[in-house]
Amino acid sequence: MNKLFVVAKYEYLKTIKRKAFWFATLFTPVLIGLLMVISTISSIEGSKKTRRA
Repeated sequence: MNKLFVVAKYEYLKTIKRKAFWFATLFTPVLIGLLMVISTISSIEGSKKTRRA
């Protein structure tokens, strides 16, 4: 059981040190927020055009 924790700790620390891990961890919420903003702006603009017609 002790070896399991040693291996888990090694794998965790190995993953945390990767640049790709941090990039994905930080970029994913930014991307989701950006998509939400674009969707909201598009919806507002679409409803403005619908009201004018």
